Amino acid sequence: MTTQHGTERRKLRRRLILWTLPVVLLVGAFGLILIGQHLIARTAVTQHLNEEHEEALNTSGQLALVNLVERWKPHYNMGTSYLELDALTEAGEQFTTALGLASPAEQCPIRANYAITIEREGDGLMAEGDTEGALTKYREALDMIAAQDESCDQSTSNRSLDDSQVRIEEKLQQQEQQQPQPDEQDPESTPPPESQPSPDALDELEDGLDGNREDREDQLEDDENWGGGGGGQVDEPW
Repeated sequence: MTTQHGTERRKLRRRLILWTLPVVLLVGAFGLILIGQHLIARTAVTQHLNEEHEEALNTSGQLALVNLVERWKPHYNMGTSYLELDALTEAGEQFTTALGLASPAEQCPIRANYAITIEREGDGLMAEGDTEGALTKYREALDMIAAQDESCDQSTSNRSLDDSQVRIEEKLQQQEQQQPQPDEQDPESTPPPESQPSPDALDELEDGLDGNREDREDQLEDDENWGGGGGGQVDEPW
């Protein structure tokens, strides 16, 4: 009787082991994934700090395969690497994906770098002479900043967001000041011949326009030399 009871207990223990084994293996695998995720993320940050942006991009792509918790981070990291490489279209695509996966409170660094991406697109259009397109991009960047969550005021990305807003607003203001003023005269009235500008006045006007154009080119060159093309300090990957 005792032998039979002992046999049944051993069978029961074996069944319990077999039933719990998948759970143990699953928990162990999940732990390994989290450890690997952390190591890959730290590698991406180190590569970013070392300005190895192509390597950081590839590392972040690997992170997307193992990140099961904060799924927005790999796309944010890849977007940041694309931004550093001046691949603005690809950066915008990754930031859009990251925004869709992150909660409002998690979106602060995404919006900070996304705003810089859009601003640099505007700088590129301005350099090509497309003023209206550039102004549209600048306003789009301001909308990206304005949609931030209240928690961003306490975020490490707060300074980047604020700096971008001030910088972009200055660019918009500068363009508004350079816009020609509307003619206050009656459009149907024709000034008398003696009121026409003299040749010397026309020469001075042309010289002034050339000076404004040179100042704008110098400003764009300064923007490109600051932060890789008009944006501020890019938030690092996580």
